Amino acid sequence: MWKKELLEIQGIHTEIQSYEVNSARKVIILPGNPGIGDFYFEFADQLLQKLNRKASCYIVSYAGFTRKKPTRLYSLQEELEHKIELIRYLQGRWRTKDKFVLVGHSIGAWLALQLFLTFTAKSIEQVFFVFPFFMLSSMKEQKFYENYLLRKPVAKVLMGLYSILRHLPFGMIEKLLGRFYSKASLYSKKVIHDYYFKESHIPASQIYLARTEFNDLASPLDYSLLQKNKCYFQVLYTENDIWFPRQQLLQLQSRVPKLSIGMLRDVAHDFCINTKESGLVAEAIVRRILQANGKKFQKKKE
Repeated sequence: MWKKELLEIQGIHTEIQSYEVNSARKVIILPGNPGIGDFYFEFADQLLQKLNRKASCYIVSYAGFTRKKPTRLYSLQEELEHKIELIRYLQGRWRTKDKFVLVGHSIGAWLALQLFLTFTAKSIEQVFFVFPFFMLSSMKEQKFYENYLLRKPVAKVLMGLYSILRHLPFGMIEKLLGRFYSKASLYSKKVIHDYYFKESHIPASQIYLARTEFNDLASPLDYSLLQKNKCYFQVLYTENDIWFPRQQLLQLQSRVPKLSIGMLRDVAHDFCINTKESGLVAEAIVRRILQANGKKFQKKKE
């Protein structure tokens, strides 16, 4: 049974959703930005269903993205440090030999890559980079975020508009949110309501984290790390993704030959808010988990 846990990790209020069974297989899900774990519940539950619920699963909310207002804002590096300590805490609940699968979406994929450096193959079974945000690109949509939306004067105006928006009648809010809201499942609509309209601190955390993302991801991607450990890595991409555009995909394929890369059609970057799209991503991941296990079993037989 799923349960929501409220933890203190090195003094930081932390929310996770956990499903624990007596299994050596553990799956940890790292959200994109906004780092609200509840958005990934439908995805995680479908993933478990496809694994016949023979795995433990943990959906991790970010430090600045809980229902309880944080005492301050957290940078990308601070979010990474928080995830390291949280995983160490979870490992204390497991058997020593247990390994885990990391599933990182968008900026969560960047975090997953950094976490691999900390925990290495001794602890990690596989890492899935789902529609990853690994590095900056020259795409005009990304530049619009970097050059306009995330600048402090613009962000201040956006926060002012948000403070007005959250007090409007909900029917009007639905119309203003347009396509994003219309594709969201009933569950995701409740998450939006709970985190954005019952609470008011999430947008500030979202903007601050995004600002630090654009600073940290200006550094080149470590292709040698990917090349050296590519047997542990799986990349999923989708068409027309501004955070993992085609030119970055081609560059990745060129620099890391034979890296496992799969394309999903009819799935958007924000798949986690839609039940059908969550199921398609879950199916792709489970298929690759089982394929990897089949190869390991075959090697043991040989």
